[in-house]
Amino acid sequence: MAHPVRGSLLLSLALWLAGQAAADDARLYPEKSFTLEDGMRIVYVDSGDGFPIVFVHGLLADHRQWYHNFPYFDGRYRVIGIDLPGHGGSAKVEGYDYSVPNLSRALVALLDHLGVAKAVLVGNSLGGHVSLYTALAYSDRVERLVLVDPAGVRLGEMEHAVISLAERIDPLRLYPGATVGQFLARAVIARNLSSPIVDAYTRDLETLATDDAARRLTQEVFVSCLHSVEKDHLSGRLGEIGAKTLIVWGARDFIIRPKYARELHRQIPNSELEIFEHTGHVPSVEKPEAFNGRVERFLEGLPETTTAGGVPQTAGR
Repeated sequence: MAHPVRGSLLLSLALWLAGQAAADDARLYPEKSFTLEDGMRIVYVDSGDGFPIVFVHGLLADHRQWYHNFPYFDGRYRVIGIDLPGHGGSAKVEGYDYSVPNLSRALVALLDHLGVAKAVLVGNSLGGHVSLYTALAYSDRVERLVLVDPAGVRLGEMEHAVISLAERIDPLRLYPGATVGQFLARAVIARNLSSPIVDAYTRDLETLATDDAARRLTQEVFVSCLHSVEKDHLSGRLGEIGAKTLIVWGARDFIIRPKYARELHRQIPNSELEIFEHTGHVPSVEKPEAFNGRVERFLEGLPETTTAGGVPQTAGR
């Protein structure tokens, strides 16, 4: 029988990887890039018109995690997806600061680059922690907040044990000798997720797993982010969040347990809580239709969109 902690890590990572495929719409979104002041190259996608929604992925994932969700929203909103530093197409640099505060600075730099004054942030896991931090440190840039099984709260002994284990493993070789395809199959997430997108991403990961230098950099990103999740928690400041907030959680999340959903809901003043039954750490992937509909209802009544200079946004960026 698989170790329960290891199994939960595998399921979580597998579901993040599964997010590279949209079950009903496999459109690719053209990738663009810009460079931060410190030289870090950041990849992002930007599609649609309307009030901006920025989707922030989890650890070891990238903007493609949200391919189940982009098509639903980009007809009515401006959909932006970022690859955080060290993730996806963005650069991986040895010795770089991959802490949550610095990832947040990269996110705000993207808003500046795109001329976005305020946005809705939708963040999962690590991306939820980054979104929480941004709502506190750059409150004038966040209109609303959607937290999807986020990190960011002070964790208990079980979660510390998971992090401690995770820091000692190679995330690309969780099962020695297994291909990524075998890994996904063992994590039982293959249902209805086969597509050119997931197949291409599987090939990318298998190539990465055989590149020792790339694997070492990925491990550095992995461990650095986990350290920051513990060190830079925001439990003492949640009451300062002024943005209207939707908290979405999977009832069967064994990575960050649902009790933390209730803690967030209790401490964030203007918040709503939605628990998805029979769902794990990534509801946006596991139940995209229900997730999209719930977020859409939460977004009703958004204000007119403006750029950073206060001028109404126009189409044709």
